[in-house]
Amino acid sequence: MKSPLTCALPCVPRCDFQVLKTMKILIQSKSDQTGSQSFVKTLVCRWRLIDSTERLKEKLPGLVARLGEPQHFKEFYRFIFVFAKDSEQKCMPLETACAMLQTVMKGRPHEARFVEFLETKKPVKVINKDQWYNLLDFSDTVAEDLSNYDGASSAWPVLLDDYVEWRNEKSS
Repeated sequence: MKSPLTCALPCVPRCDFQVLKTMKILIQSKSDQTGSQSFVKTLVCRWRLIDSTERLKEKLPGLVARLGEPQHFKEFYRFIFVFAKDSEQKCMPLETACAMLQTVMKGRPHEARFVEFLETKKPVKVINKDQWYNLLDFSDTVAEDLSNYDGASSAWPVLLDDYVEWRNEKSS
């Protein structure tokens, strides 16, 4: 069964970053159902005050704000890998990964260029969990201009080393 990439929450018209963050809050494991009945049940059980679409609209900004903290964002980012990939697969198709990166990492260092690298160079067909997880760490630690990248002493996945090589080739 494929994971939903389009969301139909009653109070949010399209699947965007806010919807994905809300889904992370509401779905604690892959086995939870995402149907409207389960959705409402989760809201009522976890947040007794959220018992209607109107209340959700009121509370959503506060729930989403929690994920602005680095540790919560990291948990959310890792959740997205599980949420967006096919449940029977260990990896995420490249097309799905690019779409998720453009949504989840929008505006963060390396997001646009890394997606460009994936789409133009097509170095892999799928993104595995290690590559996905390490991309966030890479984005948080390596400067956008790659000035502090040290390929000799770092242990990034080969995909990220290939990305740096591609960036260096493009700039020379």
